[in-house]
Amino acid sequence: MSGSCFFSSYQNLRDKIVVAMVRFVFLLCICLMCETLALVAQRSNKEAWQAGLPMNVNIEYEVPNMGLQDEIVMLQQKSGEQASMAQKQFGKLHAQSQG
Repeated sequence: MSGSCFFSSYQNLRDKIVVAMVRFVFLLCICLMCETLALVAQRSNKEAWQAGLPMNVNIEYEVPNMGLQDEIVMLQQKSGEQASMAQKQFGKLHAQSQG
């Protein structure tokens, strides 16, 4: 009986130590985070500065000469040309198969 009582008290003591260590580590982490945030806050109060002189950037681009209607007309012409070419091809293949 006395052995199990001793073991029980030893187990309780070990549990208390573990809980105390976990609390300590938790508080230590919170303190370190607060310290880090304090350093960030100190640095954020500085004014912004520019590393060098500003430079001008010129962007040159070409403006299209034709509009949407012109493009539609061109596509219809090309489409007609492709259709006539396809019809010629089909006619040649049809003539070869008949002949």
